[in-house]
Amino acid sequence: MKYLMTSVFVAAVLFVAFGISTTVAQESPIEALKSEIPKWNTKLSVKADLSCRGVGDTVVVGTSKDFVWIGIVYGQKDGDAPIKPYINFFPVTAGEQGALCAMPVRIQTSDHDCNNESGELPDCQPVKGCKDFSVIDDTCDPLNFYWNTKYRAMSWWRN
Repeated sequence: MKYLMTSVFVAAVLFVAFGISTTVAQESPIEALKSEIPKWNTKLSVKADLSCRGVGDTVVVGTSKDFVWIGIVYGQKDGDAPIKPYINFFPVTAGEQGALCAMPVRIQTSDHDCNNESGELPDCQPVKGCKDFSVIDDTCDPLNFYWNTKYRAMSWWRN
């Protein structure tokens, strides 16, 4: 009897210590994240001077289950420190300021403009040849992106 009790105790300790379970196995964290990795659509990419440095940067759209992803790879200018790629994602749900309302989306560039309907955009400096871009879903107001000179990164706004 003492042997049986010891065996049961050891088995219980092993179950707890090593996560051994008799329940259905859960998806691993890596597998769960893989389902959220965006599928980048190179057909929805645009090359333009988005960082106001006189070099071509590339913006591309990706999608995952309920999100639209925006990725930017900045062009390299001789002598400049590289800029880390920009990646951001937005849920697809109507009625939220920081979301898109529908998929698919498209990218539209425009001349760099440091003003919108509400006035001057924060930390924006006019630069000739620089471009802004919008992510448009044809359902609600677009997300508008511009180069933030203070933080050397993209910022966005919406009406």
